[in-house]
Amino acid sequence: RTDELLTTAAFRGETERVRQMLAHGAHTAKGQAKTTALHWAVSMGHLEVAELLVEHRADLNSRAVDGESPLHVAAREGDAALVNYLLEAGANPSLCNNGGATALDLALSFADEEVEMIQSLRV
Repeated sequence: RTDELLTTAAFRGETERVRQMLAHGAHTAKGQAKTTALHWAVSMGHLEVAELLVEHRADLNSRAVDGESPLHVAAREGDAALVNYLLEAGANPSLCNNGGATALDLALSFADEEVEMIQSLRV
């Protein structure tokens, strides 16, 4: 139950609540679909929450059901600040998701979509 509350607080970016829960022994382990609080914080762009979770030994290379690590999620979301932070913290950039894609593959895919969208929007 506490882990679910931690995951929800991470998803919502509730930094102080996450800090309090971690101080009282909440675990950063996997929740539903093997997704961790770190996955959720990263998916929502909550850098400060991600930093707190990593400081409390969240697994940087944990894999969700789809094989994605938090680094995959940050790359897919195009969040350069989180990608850089996770790499500096020790995330493994060589991990592949279930589709065989690394975080770099996802980042390149995201970049291609951005370029295509920008080109489409040019008048």
